[in-house]
Amino acid sequence: MSHSGHLDPSPITRRLDTWAGPLGPSLEEPAQGAPPPTGFRAVLSNGSFLRLWLAQASSQTAQNVIWWALFIQIAKLTDGAPAGIGVIILMVQLPTILFAGLSGVLVDRFSKRSILVSSNAVRAVGCVGYLLFHDHITVLYLITFAVSVINQPFQPAESATIPLLVSEGQLLPANALFQITFMSSQVLGYSLGPVLVGLMGFSPTVVFGACCLIFAAGVLIPLPAITRERRKIAGIQR
Repeated sequence: MSHSGHLDPSPITRRLDTWAGPLGPSLEEPAQGAPPPTGFRAVLSNGSFLRLWLAQASSQTAQNVIWWALFIQIAKLTDGAPAGIGVIILMVQLPTILFAGLSGVLVDRFSKRSILVSSNAVRAVGCVGYLLFHDHITVLYLITFAVSVINQPFQPAESATIPLLVSEGQLLPANALFQITFMSSQVLGYSLGPVLVGLMGFSPTVVFGACCLIFAAGVLIPLPAITRERRKIAGIQR
């Protein structure tokens, strides 16, 4: 007993608290801290998540700009024939029907970071094909189909990466932010596309899109090599 009349925790009690867990409120340590903050500002303060979000915003906006520029170019080459526009739209949408299931398998089996980086990088290379063959309709169709195939695993890899970068309490705002960004990138991309083509032309617009895709690939490189097993990166993500 101390001179002040209060009982001091004995060494035995401290050892029991250490070995078997605290027997009530700790006398020496403060109470456990509050849960991590939530909200858009909180998730964006996470450096890894911020990189993923910046890549999503830049790559999806750029891809929509490129699609719109391509639609205008095909309409120009085919004198506005509906069949020409219909085929290019089919080349964009058909891979989603054919390879959606395969995309999920790839995301499960391979590093999500590698999928995200390579998807952006290869799509940027596809932009070079658009520049070299801008007046060859058949080649433009083939490149578009290939780019759309490569683009399929990108969004599933993003969605699967989010829970590995944020805490459980931050999942709701993180997913909401990605959904808002996905819709906003469509509006922004399809709005910027005709404006940029009208101001600069097809080739400079494609160059702009390629630069955005390269930025998206570069900003994702510092992410940890995330796999489907969360425990492998538990020490990195916190």
